[in-house]
Amino acid sequence: MLLLGSLLVSGCATRYVERDPAKEALADNLGDVVISQSSESIKKDPPRCIAVLPLTAAKPALAPTDSVRKAIHSHLAPTGVRLIPIQKVDAIIDKRLSVKENTALISTATGCDAVVAGEVLEKSSRFWGVYSEVKIGAQLKIFRVGVEKPIWEGKHIAVVRDGGVPLNPVSALSSIVSAGSNLREEQVTRTTHDLARRLVHAIPGLKFNEESVSQLTQTDNQFIEKPAIAPLAKLKSEIEALPVVEAEHVLVKELSGPDWPNYKDREILAEILISKAPQNSVGYAEMAKAKLATGQSGLAVVYAKKLTEIAPNEPDHQFLLGRAYLKADKPVESLPPLLRAAGADIPKPVYFSGLGIAYAQQGKYPLAVAAYQKSLALDPANAFTLLQLGMAQAFAGDEEEAADTIRRSIIIAIANYQKASAENGLNVLASLGLESLLSQDELKLIQEKVRKL
Repeated sequence: MLLLGSLLVSGCATRYVERDPAKEALADNLGDVVISQSSESIKKDPPRCIAVLPLTAAKPALAPTDSVRKAIHSHLAPTGVRLIPIQKVDAIIDKRLSVKENTALISTATGCDAVVAGEVLEKSSRFWGVYSEVKIGAQLKIFRVGVEKPIWEGKHIAVVRDGGVPLNPVSALSSIVSAGSNLREEQVTRTTHDLARRLVHAIPGLKFNEESVSQLTQTDNQFIEKPAIAPLAKLKSEIEALPVVEAEHVLVKELSGPDWPNYKDREILAEILISKAPQNSVGYAEMAKAKLATGQSGLAVVYAKKLTEIAPNEPDHQFLLGRAYLKADKPVESLPPLLRAAGADIPKPVYFSGLGIAYAQQGKYPLAVAAYQKSLALDPANAFTLLQLGMAQAFAGDEEEAADTIRRSIIIAIANYQKASAENGLNVLASLGLESLLSQDELKLIQEKVRKL
């Protein structure tokens, strides 16, 4: 059953294919496929600064392309890369010049040596009474100053379909309503952000990873690096000699203690626990965490689903399933379990942070703002959540509030000696063009304090 579930999950998840985007393949039409090609240069030395140039349109009917460009910019912001504000890019470049020439202009004016250029390939909304389709596609390239060929290029067409073949008059009406709803502006925005998020995810060194700077990984990365205290083979041998009930007790105790910090060892122990006690939730929780730690998000979803079937009322399990969906690039599917976790009698702040991330990844920034604010009501001094809130406020159009929120996140990071977090806040502030909303004296003081950390 687990194998079948993993196949189903992998079949509907976004696939990332490494090859020349200019070459077509029959498999490109099966599911959501992101095709990209990376040079050795970007793998060894990813850009630390990027300017997003205006995107061209493959044909006049696809203009304007501003919404796709802004979505690309917004999904680059959380990666930590320094971004040149779109307004500043537009003030520097000359649209009559080539990408190479504009890259040189931006480098001279800002010191930023890389740009994203590209074109919108498709942008359509269709309605056939009981069926609808929203489709948005783009091809992007990253150029570095002084390098002729792109150091990275990627192509993707995001598609959202709704409706279906009616079986009776009642279902026909339902399909018409569903298909019509699919064409609302919100759905177009969501599809645009799906496109942007997936393309940014494919850039080496810049992949969106909300867990890299937050407490969302508090249970994943602790398993790496330290060697196991007790030999695994010895413990396995001891367990095999025990009755099933006693073996289950020993395995749960071992997985709950500090003696097995290596995630591969924990995965082996979890597999044994599942085989001996298939209704014990600990084994599935450990397997889901191990799969997340190794980037196997599809399998993480499978184990987390089983986990919520065994213990559906445990909010930590619902949260783990929501995280797995987020890592599998399925923010829509992450919402139900994250909402269930957030609805717990005593919810944890991180439940609402995860919910905010899910909304933000879909471009639903007002809802993301509300979720982050709820998280901060429970944990007011969380620099990561404040930074995420600031970005959501900026993307929702509230720039003054965003600047103040990001400023507070940087100050808290400084107070906690979190230099990387503080630097990330400064990068986001600059990338979103919000520095001018702070007094120059205060900005200089903050920058000086970050340098001294």
